[in-house]
Amino acid sequence: MKKISLLAIAICLTLNSCNSDDLIKYTDKEIKTEKNTKNKESEELTKLYNKILELSLVNSQTCDNAKDWAFTAIGSKSCGGPTEYIAYSLKINTDNFLKKVKEYTNKQSEFNTKWGVVSSCEVIPVPKSVECVNGKPTLVYENIQKEEEQNLKNLYNEIVTFSQINSKTCNNPKEWAFTAIGIKSCGGAEKYIPYSLAIDKDAFLGMISRYNDLQNKFNEKWGINSICDITPVPTSIECMDGKATLSYK
Repeated sequence: MKKISLLAIAICLTLNSCNSDDLIKYTDKEIKTEKNTKNKESEELTKLYNKILELSLVNSQTCDNAKDWAFTAIGSKSCGGPTEYIAYSLKINTDNFLKKVKEYTNKQSEFNTKWGVVSSCEVIPVPKSVECVNGKPTLVYENIQKEEEQNLKNLYNEIVTFSQINSKTCNNPKEWAFTAIGIKSCGGAEKYIPYSLAIDKDAFLGMISRYNDLQNKFNEKWGINSICDITPVPTSIECMDGKATLSYK
């Protein structure tokens, strides 16, 4: 309840000029007024935020060159710090745009204080840069690409383990087969690996299909370029020193 409500109650009690029903009606009216005011101010903040997104061109302009884009902090958490970071085109009036961002940030801070808004207090990570991903300006964080690359390596190691190439002795080449794995950014298989026919072939090839799909998306997302030579296709498997080995005879 706001201070004005408490003051109204105090005046009523002091002057003995209103009964309990009057107090309830008065305070209910105040509560409704406050709620309407809060909602209206919240809507104004949302409109200003949407206007900022529109000015940024983040949703309307294709990203072809990352150098044409920048990013800025926006918003104010109740416990301090920005609520997020957004990308914006450098082809717009950046001075006007950043003034709008500052206006929004200040208004959100005032709104939080006025209405006692509580937010989470975790620190929002600062982007490393803006990259063009599928034609869209995308904020890039230092560890994301490394994490995705490590996830690919982990899946590849699981596939190698599943294939039994390093754990099963090769005595008969007919007990082994090979398959392509990985996709080069310019097309074609990255390499070929042997696998034991004693394993669950469908599950194994399903893992490889998943790996290929993830690697293809990784290459597109991060603009990975690979050597475009054609990877030679093995002709058979041979057992050499107890190890399944690809033959290119």
